[in-house]
Amino acid sequence: MVIGAQLLPFQSHAWVEIDGRVINDKPYITEIFQVLERC
Repeated sequence: MVIGAQLLPFQSHAWVEIDGRVINDKPYITEIFQVLERC
């Protein structure tokens, strides 16, 4: 699971990655949110 956020406007979001590939969300989600934590 990956937790990310953006500052303006503040939003947070979580998604799942396997081997660096986004599984349950848009493939470009990492361009929208800065990764805060990978669990």
